[in-house]
Amino acid sequence: MESSIHYVASGQFLVASGNQPLILKALLGTCVGVSIYDTVAGVGGLLHMLLPEPVSGSSGTHPGKYASTGVPAFLKALIEKGSHPDNMRATVAGGALVGPVSEQDMALDIGGRTTEMVHELLKRYQVPVVASETGGFFTCTLELNLTSGKTRIHPSGLLRDPEEAFHYEPPSADAIAASVTALKPIPQVALKILRMITYEDADFRDIAKEVRKDQVITAQTLRMCNAALYAGRNQVASIDDALVLLGQQTLVKSIISAALKTFYKQSDSVYSLCKGGLFHHAMGTAVVAEHLAVATGIVHPATAYTAGLLHDIGMVVLDQHITSACPLFYRGMKNEKHRILEVERRILGVDHCEVGAKLGLKWAFPESLIHAIRHHHKPEEGHGVSRLAYIVHAADLIMARFQSGVFPESSKGSITERLAVIGMTPADFEKFIDTLPMDVFGMQPENVLYLKSGPSR
Repeated sequence: MESSIHYVASGQFLVASGNQPLILKALLGTCVGVSIYDTVAGVGGLLHMLLPEPVSGSSGTHPGKYASTGVPAFLKALIEKGSHPDNMRATVAGGALVGPVSEQDMALDIGGRTTEMVHELLKRYQVPVVASETGGFFTCTLELNLTSGKTRIHPSGLLRDPEEAFHYEPPSADAIAASVTALKPIPQVALKILRMITYEDADFRDIAKEVRKDQVITAQTLRMCNAALYAGRNQVASIDDALVLLGQQTLVKSIISAALKTFYKQSDSVYSLCKGGLFHHAMGTAVVAEHLAVATGIVHPATAYTAGLLHDIGMVVLDQHITSACPLFYRGMKNEKHRILEVERRILGVDHCEVGAKLGLKWAFPESLIHAIRHHHKPEEGHGVSRLAYIVHAADLIMARFQSGVFPESSKGSITERLAVIGMTPADFEKFIDTLPMDVFGMQPENVLYLKSGPSR
């Protein structure tokens, strides 16, 4: 029987017996993963941690989020399943710095400190570590086959070999322009609402009135509210019901998110590495950007959320062209000397920031949003200091480091240096990560295109 794959999301662990044909995987960047297998009992599991220990005063909801609480809870679950510490064997992976970093990033070293605590706890509980590959600057995947008990650590990458020979004809500027024209746009109602909330002076009654004009947007919004926010409670049957239950800000975010979800579905699965990954990355960046805006007070939270959702819209246009250039694209991405914008320009003659800004102009986005889309990779290159661009850039960096595997590490650079521009110190950063909603990092990937490669370790 073929084994099914279960991705263990950040802050979670899973324990099962070997009679289940199951492969557990964790996609690791700054996060640290531990797999443990008991060869006698045939029981194993995998734990995926973000931080060494709680820093915000609350750890009860997600003990797997931290090494200090996750390792004991993980071992307890294994013992309850029939395992014994004498027969457990552990493998540790992750804890990378992921990309170019500063001395401050090195000092912060969340992944390194999480790794140290994991090793200390495993030693305390007398569980031997048989393999450990941690630190460095690259993401990886930790995998445990519950049927065989074998564990693998291998670098994240695509199923297709980036080094394979192939014929590729770069698209012309006219072909890129044609793709922009052919793209199904964001609905006009959503665009109007987007402008209204960005200018921060809209009355919600006017926004609700615009939503009611579009049955499709209304249905999509209510579907998202019922499925994601209030599952198991009374169904949200109208925009007015949603306003009462959710509040103005949450409902507006749901409206824009519902519209953007349909837009992002036009992309393929090359940029995102997995089905739905591009939209998930946009949603995660939006939530992180909103929380950064609240923490710093330098931009309106709704504007930051919207900019996070929109920052990679140019990828929807370029994704179809990247598909045919897939090996060349990932060959460039594997080379740490290259940034994603440089790889895109070299292969396609244009980058997703430039294309996204053109879409913003075409759809009459507010200037602040266009600027954030155009400069979210290099916010220092815009006209003056764009606080919104720095907020989105910092959110993108955080997603790259703590939500690995479903999206290329497209934003490079020092987190601490970027956060300093928006008034956040290294001391604030770890607490900020601790207070983020877990579902930001908790995606369960579908059809992830990882390498089969790598000998067992």
